[in-house]
Amino acid sequence: MAARSRLNPAFLGATASFRGTQNMALTTIALLLRDDLHSGAAAIGLVSALAGATTVLANLGIAARLHPSRLRDAVIVAALLLLGGLVVLGLAPNLLVASLGAALVGVAGGLGMPSLTSLGQVLTASAPDRERQLAIFTLVLSASLAIAPLIESGILLLAHQNVRWPLLLFGVFPLVVVGPIATIHLERTSAADHAADRRAIAEVRPFAEPAVRHALVAQLMYALPFAAVTAFGAAIARSLPDVSASTAQYGFTAFFVTSLTSRALVAARSPIANKARILVV
Repeated sequence: MAARSRLNPAFLGATASFRGTQNMALTTIALLLRDDLHSGAAAIGLVSALAGATTVLANLGIAARLHPSRLRDAVIVAALLLLGGLVVLGLAPNLLVASLGAALVGVAGGLGMPSLTSLGQVLTASAPDRERQLAIFTLVLSASLAIAPLIESGILLLAHQNVRWPLLLFGVFPLVVVGPIATIHLERTSAADHAADRRAIAEVRPFAEPAVRHALVAQLMYALPFAAVTAFGAAIARSLPDVSASTAQYGFTAFFVTSLTSRALVAARSPIANKARILVV
């Protein structure tokens, strides 16, 4: 494996670039459909649901079954899929093509984010402050979510509120991901070990464990409202008087800055003994 100690700035930057870009695409779908393709709330909901469904399918069907030695390649593929999704969305002439772009963005997220998270765990396997390193990783993710809307707002102002330009210009960030990730070298296991690992992965039944089911419920408590806000937030803001597309994106910054602040507190206090209390709060 590559040296397993701390997450270097290049890896954290690649993670931020991927997550911020993918989330930017998800929050901008509503603007594209409403402002450029003149679609209603039902279409926005369906396309956003398609992006979410493909995320889940890629996560459970591909990312969850990956051998650790394939994580780097999975992230690179996900970055290229994300780039393709941005281009398709940015050039989409109708709802059908936009749906294809949303599906590509969903697959990229479902493959890329779990692989980046697992790769971070591999790279910090022997770090003496591993929990703090992983807390910093999640802090960087939240920071990218807060910064991306600011960048998009600036692009929208310069582009006279044309919502296609952010989608196209953000295409540079998936390319930023490829460079640092490609330099990571992971051990290739022998054919026998690889087959044994795959059998072990196939035998895992996570939902049979009560702790996993509880964790899933806890995650849904966050994920469902988060999905609703990202899917409809911009469209709701644009329905208000004198609210432009760039102003709508500023609202996401406030939303994600709150998330960033809470994660910063968690990172500062890690390791946390009583995680249940933090979850309830």
